[in-house]
Amino acid sequence: MSCVATDNAAARKSGPCCIVGFGNVHRQDDGVGPWIVEQLRRRQAAGVDSVRLISGHHMDPNLVDDLCESDRIILIDASVRQVNGGWQWEAVEPIEAVPTSLHSCKPGFLLYLLERVYGNRPETWLISIQGESFGYGEGLSPSAEKRAGEVISALDAFLSKEGNYGDRA
Repeated sequence: MSCVATDNAAARKSGPCCIVGFGNVHRQDDGVGPWIVEQLRRRQAAGVDSVRLISGHHMDPNLVDDLCESDRIILIDASVRQVNGGWQWEAVEPIEAVPTSLHSCKPGFLLYLLERVYGNRPETWLISIQGESFGYGEGLSPSAEKRAGEVISALDAFLSKEGNYGDRA
């Protein structure tokens, strides 16, 4: 099966599960999403390759072309607000609210576009990770790096249980 938009334009297949990390890697903890994706990419180089990984500066509506055949999408982003336990994992439902800027959108609108354009409504999750430092600079604060490690462990458990990491425990 290939992605076909309502105008019959072909798009790229992304596979059953796609993890997308968002953020600005030059704004410290804001880069936690791409940081996690990079850690997972290193594992793929070691043979764990059944999950598609994407990094981006922000949630761009054009991303729907890359996600059109995903059965499951996990979005990872930093949060400036206090998050109980330091990070949270929540289900995303489609919302029709058009963003004020088409360069960035909310997770629910991204899911809405996937459904409207491609007829696909994948299981979608948002992982929000509380950041501490959002100033200019590279690298995560120690607390954000610790939370990122916890998220990677949670992803390992979730994906292993769902059969996306093959024989990985």
